[in-house]
Amino acid sequence: MDIRERVVVVTGAGLGLGAALARTISAKAPGGLVIADIDEEAAHLTAAKYDSYGIAADMGSESGVRAVVDAAVDRFGRVDMWIANAGTGITCDPFTDDATFSLMWNLHAMSQVWAARALLPGWLKRGSGHFVAVVSSNALTTNPVSMGYAMTKHAQLAAVEWLAMTYGAAGVTTTAFCPKGMRTPLLEQHAQTNAYARAALADAITPEQAASILVAAIEEGRSIAHTHPAVLDDARLRLDDHAAYLRTLEQLHALVPEIGVPR
Repeated sequence: MDIRERVVVVTGAGLGLGAALARTISAKAPGGLVIADIDEEAAHLTAAKYDSYGIAADMGSESGVRAVVDAAVDRFGRVDMWIANAGTGITCDPFTDDATFSLMWNLHAMSQVWAARALLPGWLKRGSGHFVAVVSSNALTTNPVSMGYAMTKHAQLAAVEWLAMTYGAAGVTTTAFCPKGMRTPLLEQHAQTNAYARAALADAITPEQAASILVAAIEEGRSIAHTHPAVLDDARLRLDDHAAYLRTLEQLHALVPEIGVPR
């Protein structure tokens, strides 16, 4: 998809990858760029940097998602591309409270449903639209420090694939982005408390590098993109020798033995 003159919405765009995407997309001369973030100040600061429109909204609620779609349509007349980047990584295991799991479920999975519900009528009428979801490399493998993150990122990938399967023939295209080890404030924060995150920082790339990879994938019409080839090796091992794959996961979990302890 050619980004030039397209109206693009990026969620979770106040910091990290979202802000880097705003910078990269703004250089492509879009028809409009909407920066959405739960942090109002961050949304407006990023928007001011890249001559775009900032709005504060919670992507973990249908009203928040709908507010962003409505604001984009009011300002630019339509939405051509939705980049679902908003997310959160919270350490959790089976003994974590249900509210934590619900938060990630709404933000990573249900927000895709709510966005599709708001966007599809217009896209199907026009015969075009592009849905991008930052699903993380954990959608292809898993996450040893957060059961909820792994579960909901798998669900997010499934949601995007379902949209492609159902609406692709009608002109709605998708891209699932599977970045691993970005130097974001979130990863650096987790690196202070667990060895798994510290290991991930060793080969982490910058959000700007990740943004360039994703935007190139969108422009080239790729339905999936990644930042680290090793992730594909893990995904292939998962299919070819699942027992061996699980053994590699056990080695990962050994970095965070406190996760999963009953309490």
